[in-house]
Amino acid sequence: MDYLKHYVTLVDSRKSRPLSKESGYEIHHIIPRCLDGENEEFNLVKLSYREHLIAHKLLAKIFSDNEKLQYAVNAMLIQCPDREKHREHMKQHNPMFNKDIREKMSCTRKAKFASGEWTPRELTVKERKMHSDRMKKSNPMTNEPWKNHTAKPVRVYYTNGTTKDFVYMKEITILTGVPYATLKYMSKNTCGSPKWGIERIEKI
Repeated sequence: MDYLKHYVTLVDSRKSRPLSKESGYEIHHIIPRCLDGENEEFNLVKLSYREHLIAHKLLAKIFSDNEKLQYAVNAMLIQCPDREKHREHMKQHNPMFNKDIREKMSCTRKAKFASGEWTPRELTVKERKMHSDRMKKSNPMTNEPWKNHTAKPVRVYYTNGTTKDFVYMKEITILTGVPYATLKYMSKNTCGSPKWGIERIEKI
């Protein structure tokens, strides 16, 4: 069987789909990231869960010596048959939202790097540019700051004697237009800005 031909036919026939988020679909990298595929629109296609699994099975056949592609298929099979249910479950019970688990994983990683079992990989210039361009377009800390686990409630003391509480500091920028860099400086130095009518900012 010509696995490559079937793979190309599959992804080409779905390229007309818009890349917007939609229940029952996932975004697939046509050239996998483990094969230096980029996150650019030309390398992305929206597939149904079943199509996504078939695509990865074909890739695993085409590149039979690539361990990462084999692992991807196995991981997808574990999640089947009800991947939508699994996705919803993970939104509520993602282990990465558990502080103890994150600390345990962090300690494990640090120990492996310290022992030399793991060694850091230097990113290529191309990879650095790719990550930089992606973050400029869709930085989750900018688009969804409430998901940042470091976001803390703050209280703003205004020069007119009033105060106002915000869920996180980025919210002030979103609602009032005060530059985020200015807010960070005021918070760090416990000072204010006459220009914005702020006396000081304190974490609650």
